[in-house]
Amino acid sequence: MIAPPAVAPSHRKPSFWGARWSAFRFPINGEKQALLRDRWNSLLPELRTPNQLAGRHLTHCGFTTGASYCSFRCTHCYLPDNANEVPIPSLARMQEQIDANRRFQGPGGGLQITGGDVADAYWRTGRQSELVEVVRYAVGVGLVPMLMAHGQTLLEHPEFLEALVIDGGLRQVAVHIDMTQAGRHGFLIGRIKSESDLHPMREAFTQLAQDIRERTGVPLELAHNCTVTERNIASVPEVVRWFLADPARSRIWRILSFQPEANTGRTIFSRNPVTPVGVWQKICDGMGLKLDGSAYLGGHPDCNQGTTLLVERRRVVTCRFCLTT
Repeated sequence: MIAPPAVAPSHRKPSFWGARWSAFRFPINGEKQALLRDRWNSLLPELRTPNQLAGRHLTHCGFTTGASYCSFRCTHCYLPDNANEVPIPSLARMQEQIDANRRFQGPGGGLQITGGDVADAYWRTGRQSELVEVVRYAVGVGLVPMLMAHGQTLLEHPEFLEALVIDGGLRQVAVHIDMTQAGRHGFLIGRIKSESDLHPMREAFTQLAQDIRERTGVPLELAHNCTVTERNIASVPEVVRWFLADPARSRIWRILSFQPEANTGRTIFSRNPVTPVGVWQKICDGMGLKLDGSAYLGGHPDCNQGTTLLVERRRVVTCRFCLTT
């Protein structure tokens, strides 16, 4: 009797535990290792510091652009005046951008799906299924997409977010909430006196994510973006304390990003613009601790820096504070 030919190990489907043992032994595959080396070698010598993530734990912060429509008119918007006139790219064009990011970042790279409010843009044009396909394609090629949004459309149409999660494979959404926003239903910009006035909106998104988790069994996570200006910098400690006051919030919101106002788009600068140093001090005030604001660098120190904490409230979760400009 002739024995059947042996199956090459690379063609065998690994078992459940075999795959995990392999991931434990080789957490970074060869393709990613090569890209990390290239990224590290491309950095300026002064950026190759012990707290530098680029080239060590990540290759790049990738993004797609195109759907620049937004129904808001915020005082610190990075979009140009004609943003709402720009047509949404075709699915093929979006896939080209995703493929380019995949080549540059390798497997497991983070991909921000951004522009204006992308969910807003696709919803208003009746192309919701196309955004689901954009997310599904990004997941399919091995990236980790994060949808960037002010979130009003997702809050008012939770079935859209659920489709993105179930059919698209979306696991991360960054929601921008702050006092600079003009257009959020029920929260007129002229009547908002402090960031605490927006806590009901933050709670609504917390509940939305929790409901989707319970219905789908999928660990959907949120990130909170907040532009900091002269008008709301005093509220930053209260925002930090609000998120840490309830363990359920820490389990949903995994990143708190505070973004000092920047000279982009149609921003209306404060009379006394805030500085990253001042914003970080307010974060520390909210924590009641002196935190190292440059515990990690996500590239250039003027672009992205922050720290990661373990917050213990009946269980340990990870929460990341960062400054981005």
